[in-house]
Amino acid sequence: PVHCRGSESLPTVIGKCSQYERYRRRGSEQATSGVFPRVVWVVPDEIRQRRVAAEIRAARNLDADLFRITTPGDFARLLAGGSA
Repeated sequence: PVHCRGSESLPTVIGKCSQYERYRRRGSEQATSGVFPRVVWVVPDEIRQRRVAAEIRAARNLDADLFRITTPGDFARLLAGGSA
């Protein structure tokens, strides 16, 4: 099961996104595996989904394509290759 509470503040989420972005830019993962995986945030509802997505898009230092934000109900579809 996927558990999510949405308890992290938006600045904390963006800070964690920045850590992933810095790691991606170093290229060590790509050198080892040839790819860098997308980061998936599972949030409790569509309101939180829209808020997190908007904050990621607004952050100047983040490539929004690196991140996917989904709800528990759409998580399986995202993993199966659908859009979420």
